[in-house]
Amino acid sequence: MCKLPEDLNGISLSGGEPFEQALALAKLLELLQAARPQWNVLAYSGYPLKHLKQQENARQLLAYVDILVDGPYAYQQPGNHPLAASSNQQLHYLTPRGLTLRAACEKLPLNAANLGVGNSPQQRLIGILDPATRARLLRVWQLKPV
Repeated sequence: MCKLPEDLNGISLSGGEPFEQALALAKLLELLQAARPQWNVLAYSGYPLKHLKQQENARQLLAYVDILVDGPYAYQQPGNHPLAASSNQQLHYLTPRGLTLRAACEKLPLNAANLGVGNSPQQRLIGILDPATRARLLRVWQLKPV
């Protein structure tokens, strides 16, 4: 990860459940923080923050997280915040750096995505979209859902 371009400003932990691998991710973030101290960390979890704070391994990972989006993804409850995929999810600004990012996070457009392309033939739709918009973009860009 340290070979990634210097102009990146952070990392997002999502997919599956990051807190089920809390110790390994905490170690990774410790190393990353030493190499890229300016990077922020955004994490998604299906577990509520209250639950995570009760687990030692999760607390070790939370120590590196600037912003946490918690709560399970609820398909039938479209998000009302640019970083939350469903309206039941909450944002928690856990660090001073996270708090400084709050205004910028709330100015992000709702229902927006980027098309990720690279050296492989695989393309990715990256972002938080409502189901109808996601389906339409997948169809228009001829992408297969993962």
